[in-house]
Amino acid sequence: MAENHFAINEGVNVANDVFSIIAGLAACEVDGVSSLGGNLDAGSISKTTSSKLSRSVRLVRADDNTLRVAIIINLEFGYEIPKVCAQVQDRIKTTVENMTGLKVSEVNVRVEGVRLS
Repeated sequence: MAENHFAINEGVNVANDVFSIIAGLAACEVDGVSSLGGNLDAGSISKTTSSKLSRSVRLVRADDNTLRVAIIINLEFGYEIPKVCAQVQDRIKTTVENMTGLKVSEVNVRVEGVRLS
């Protein structure tokens, strides 16, 4: 996407990084998620550079004015991968929609690794 922001309604534009931060923090709230790809945890997500965050969270505005999110996560050992991924999808969709008013049509989750405690 060439633009660096999304118009959420007339006169209100939100930077892509804000959506990425919202999605990343939402994912990190799910039990079993240790970090995003690149070992970004909840404490470092809002402090990182946009280029590093964009390696873990990608956003695409679809033609029907919905948002598609792709995210890379790392899991804690011992959690069920399909269950955690479904919870991540639901948490991101709900959080982004509630905070921005934009509909999320799709959330794709890729598990990059498993962390041993």
